[in-house]
Amino acid sequence: REIVEGMGATTVRAGLIKCATGQGSIPAAEEKLLRATARAHRATNAPIVAHITESMEKEQLDIFESEGVDPAAVCISHVGSGEGWQERMLGALRRGANVSVDMITYDFAPDEERIGVVKVAVDAGFASQVMLAHDALVLQSGPEQMFGIGPSDFGYIPRVFVPRLIASGVDEAAAWAMVRENAQRFLARY
Repeated sequence: REIVEGMGATTVRAGLIKCATGQGSIPAAEEKLLRATARAHRATNAPIVAHITESMEKEQLDIFESEGVDPAAVCISHVGSGEGWQERMLGALRRGANVSVDMITYDFAPDEERIGVVKVAVDAGFASQVMLAHDALVLQSGPEQMFGIGPSDFGYIPRVFVPRLIASGVDEAAAWAMVRENAQRFLARY
C-alpha cells in the first residue's frame, strides 16, 4: 500500500523497500521478512535496500533470488566491515547486486577506510554497482521533537569525500557516477 498508494494518510509513495538482518544467521522471522520484501518488490518493482550487520550478503541474495528477484534490484548497505568483508562484498557484486558504501562522515569509519572499501570494488571492475551514502536517520516523535542519527553536513560527500576518492586514484567520472548515475539507475527501476 505505501508503495502503490501512499504512506500514512498521504499520497506520497515509498520509493524503495528497506529490510534488515542481524549477524551470523537468518532466523525464521527475518527470513519471512526477506521473502515478504521480495514479494512486494515483484508486485511493484520497487528496488530493495538490504541492511547487513557485518555479514549475510550471500544469504540475503539467496532468499531474494529464490523468490525471483533479480540481484540488480538489490542494494546491500553497510558493506566493508567484519571478517572477510572483501570477498563477501565482491561475491554480492559478482551476482549483480549493488552495494552502498555508507556511513560516510560517521566518527567510527574514517574516510580512508571508506575509500579503501570503494577501491576494492572499483579495482575488481564493479564501479557501476557502487553507491555512496551517509545513511542518516531522522526520527520525529512529535510535531516539534526530531532526533537525528548521522551527519549534519549532507554536502560532505560531494564536497569532501568524492574529491578525496578521486585523489586516491579512482577515475573522476566513476567517482561522480557513484553519487549520481548509479543511484539514479537503481531508483529508476520503480
